[in-house]
Amino acid sequence: IYGGKLSMMVDEEYLNLFDKPETKACSKCKEDKLLTEYRPDPRLSHGLQAECIACYRKRDLKFRKEKPFDRRCVSVKRQATKKKIPFNLTAEYLESIWTKKCPVLGLELDINSGKTKDNSAQIDRLVPAKGYVKGNVSWLSFRANRLKSNATALEHIKIGLWMLGEFNDG
Repeated sequence: IYGGKLSMMVDEEYLNLFDKPETKACSKCKEDKLLTEYRPDPRLSHGLQAECIACYRKRDLKFRKEKPFDRRCVSVKRQATKKKIPFNLTAEYLESIWTKKCPVLGLELDINSGKTKDNSAQIDRLVPAKGYVKGNVSWLSFRANRLKSNATALEHIKIGLWMLGEFNDG
């Protein structure tokens, strides 16, 4: 009986022979989504976070805007743990040393712009070996931090003197 109930059942039975993509419900939006729409998390038994990527991004963006110093403190702590260096900063401390301008280049700092813009605010360790501890960090622009890199003050002076010599000769 083509087009009738029997045909419909055969079609459904036929379709059930194929693997259906696995889904799970997001803990935030409650929508069933493909497993590929979740961030991996090896700490969990099923290996995926409870909230979907879209909900995570929305929550993270809100956190960045509402609590930029808390967000930065979490990020720097993660770096310190990864590098196995001392850390004792708090969001309150980071806010207390916040300057709106880069002390090196004078650029207006943007704490929410991400990591790759010249005026992105970054936490710099004055003496890298001491770690991320109170009294050893300051806010710099991404550009100043990139230029500073891991050179010593004497190396920067030598580069500056060389550049001045090159420019004056030309």
